[in-house]
Amino acid sequence: MTSLPRKFVSLLLTLLAVAFLTFMLTSLLPGNPAVALLGQQAITAKAIVAVDAELGLNHPLPLRFALWLGHTLTGNLGYSFVTNSSVSSELASRLPVTIEIILLAMVISLVLAIVGGIISAQRAGRVLDHLLADTSFVLLAVPTFVMALLLILLFAVRSHVFPASGWVPLTQDPFQNLRYAFLPSLALALPQVPVFMRLLRADMITVLNEDFIALARSKGISPARVLLGHAFRLSSFSLVTVAGLQVGFLLGGTVIVENIFALPGIGSLLVQSIYSRDLATVQGVTLFIAAAFVVVNFCVDLIYTVIDPRIRRVSAQPV
Repeated sequence: MTSLPRKFVSLLLTLLAVAFLTFMLTSLLPGNPAVALLGQQAITAKAIVAVDAELGLNHPLPLRFALWLGHTLTGNLGYSFVTNSSVSSELASRLPVTIEIILLAMVISLVLAIVGGIISAQRAGRVLDHLLADTSFVLLAVPTFVMALLLILLFAVRSHVFPASGWVPLTQDPFQNLRYAFLPSLALALPQVPVFMRLLRADMITVLNEDFIALARSKGISPARVLLGHAFRLSSFSLVTVAGLQVGFLLGGTVIVENIFALPGIGSLLVQSIYSRDLATVQGVTLFIAAAFVVVNFCVDLIYTVIDPRIRRVSAQPV
C-alpha cells in the first residue's frame, strides 16, 4: 500500500474512533435529556417513556451508536428538540462565524510571529531579541479568557475603538464585520504568537548557520532573498506542523471567546446545548470539532511533501 492510501485509511479509522468516543462520552453523561426537555411541570413517567422512544434513548447503547453513526454518515446529525431544527442546519448557520474568527486569528498570529521570529533570529542575543522574548513569555502566561477581558477593557470600554460584543455578518457590512471580529480574533491569536515566534526563531538560527547559507551570501545573493527565500522556507517546516496542531486549540478557544464576546458561532452553540441538555446538538458539535481537528492535521501532513521534497521522495519508495 502506497503512502497516500495508507494515510487515508488511517484518517478513516481515526474518524471512526473519534465518532465512537464522542457518542459514548456524551451518552454516558448523568441525567436524562427527556427530563430537561419536558420541564418540571410536565414530568410524568409516561411522558418520559414517550420522549425516550422519540429520541431513541430506549434502545441499547450499541444499537443507538450504530443508528447514530449511520445517520451521521449521510450528513444527518440529528434533530434538536430545543431549537426545533436540525443540528446540521444549526451548524451551517453558525459555522461561518467560527471559521472567520479562526482564520483571522491564524493570520494575525502568523504575521506577528513571522515578523518577530525573523527579527529575533537576525538579532539573536541582542537587546531587541531579549525584549521580544520577555514579551512572548508574558503573552504565553495570560489565559485566553483573561486576554479577552483585557482587550475589551482597553479597546471597547475605555477607548471605544472596537465593540465589546455582538456580530455583523460579512455579507451585510464588511467593515463593521471586521470591527466586531477583530477583538475576538486577537484574543485567540496573541497566546499563539509566542509559540510560533520562538519556534521559528530557533529553527532560523540553526538554518542561518548552515554552510549553504554562507555559500549563498558569498555568491552575492541579497540578504532579503537569503533570509526569506532560503532560510525562512526551510525554517517554516516546524511552523506549519505546530500551526496545524494549534487549529485544535483555536477551535477549543472559540468556545470561550464566543461566549465572552456574544458571538453566534459553534462555540456558543455548544455551551447553550450543554446547559439545555440538548444531547443531539452536543454530540453533533463535539463530533464536528473533533473531526475538524483530525482532518486539519491530515492536511498538514500532506502539505509536508510540498514544503520538503525529501519527504515526497521517501514516501514514493516502496515499503
